[in-house]
Amino acid sequence: MAVRTELELYRLPAWLPQELQSRFPQLRVVALEGYAEMDRELPEAEVFVGWSLPAPKLALAGKLKWMHSLMTGVAQLCYPE
Repeated sequence: MAVRTELELYRLPAWLPQELQSRFPQLRVVALEGYAEMDRELPEAEVFVGWSLPAPKLALAGKLKWMHSLMTGVAQLCYPE
């Protein structure tokens, strides 16, 4: 699952989700337009790729196994929990 950003430079190329899906047909690849759609997808997500995953959203991701931050640091992903 990846979340789209407003910054054009940092947007996921439109072709990438389809390419990943074709290379890995056993997976379900989801590219979201924004954070509002995350509540629907996070409960089943095993991988998250994005800029940040706010703590309330992380609580929904019960099956999450991997988080990949597109930022150089991960301070925005460090929660006291």
